Amino acid sequence: MGQYVQDGKPITDSTDFAGFDVHQVVGQFIIPPLALVLLLIALIGKLGIKWSAWLLLVVVIQVALAYASFAVPGLGILHGIVAFAVLGLAEVAARAVGAASSHARAAQAGPAT
Repeated sequence: MGQYVQDGKPITDSTDFAGFDVHQVVGQFIIPPLALVLLLIALIGKLGIKWSAWLLLVVVIQVALAYASFAVPGLGILHGIVAFAVLGLAEVAARAVGAASSHARAAQAGPAT
């Protein structure tokens, strides 16, 4: 694709790159349901609910930006920036749940002798 753009050819709807299709499928049909499932698991387990909810909200914003950037191409940069927010929130959520569950295990085990 880099050579394609360097040759001065535009990227349009008719441009055939499999990477765009994979990006669309993952971003539209895999990540949003996973974020929703993560929130449901957090609600059931009562751990990381806040972070899971924020992650789902940011994923919804990410998908909305993807669609909006077709009409307003300048929003594409926000789509890229929000992708890093999704990654960061997922990492923070995973660490928070891991820390909370390890504290819960330590509390159940009782004081060390």
